[in-house]
Amino acid sequence: MIPRQKLSPAVRDRYETPVSEEEWARIRELARDPANDAETVDLARWFRARYPTARERFAYVRRKYVEWTRRGADS
Repeated sequence: MIPRQKLSPAVRDRYETPVSEEEWARIRELARDPANDAETVDLARWFRARYPTARERFAYVRRKYVEWTRRGADS
């Protein structure tokens, strides 16, 4: 079992701050952008090629999670 990480104040604030209706509308519109869809597919292909096994993908995510929670979301 992985111990629960303590979130940095920046990450905690971002996670716990409610999203305004305007921001939510912007996020929804971004999700409908075909250019964004193509970029997302390209990034997913790159990630699967770079980290071909589930073990490698989880190792990457674990490393990055620790990095992000230690230094904050804006770093």
